[in-house]
Amino acid sequence: MVQSGRYNNTSEWVREGLRIIEARERRIAELDRALHTGLSEEAAGALIPHDTLLRELKQRYTRMAAERGE
Repeated sequence: MVQSGRYNNTSEWVREGLRIIEARERRIAELDRALHTGLSEEAAGALIPHDTLLRELKQRYTRMAAERGE
């Protein structure tokens, strides 16, 4: 990548690689937190049943489409 001109030197190339790895690690940590939150909510019985959620979403988006004249 340095030879192609995309990076001025090897150091820039390495720093970009580290930034990519760090961004990936942040996304994984966010997903891990969301998973733990969801599992905790499920254990506490705080989740909405699947069929109820789908029905409520369908009603909400049907209403929004009607308001837009679709």
